[in-house]
Amino acid sequence: MRRARKTLWLKIVIVALTMPLLQTSCVEITQRTLINGFFDATTPIVDDCFEQYLEEAPQTTTDA
Repeated sequence: MRRARKTLWLKIVIVALTMPLLQTSCVEITQRTLINGFFDATTPIVDDCFEQYLEEAPQTTTDA
């Protein structure tokens, strides 16, 4: 009896966690994944380039 309750609760939890996936289309999930993957891959590269650019930029100070 306890095992049946445990598997029932497990099934309920799985259904509850997958409900948002069932409400969105596969195309939308694919688009989000591609966009997030692109930005996850390019953000460190852009950060490194920007950091290098700032290090090489001439330092200007304004004396007031």
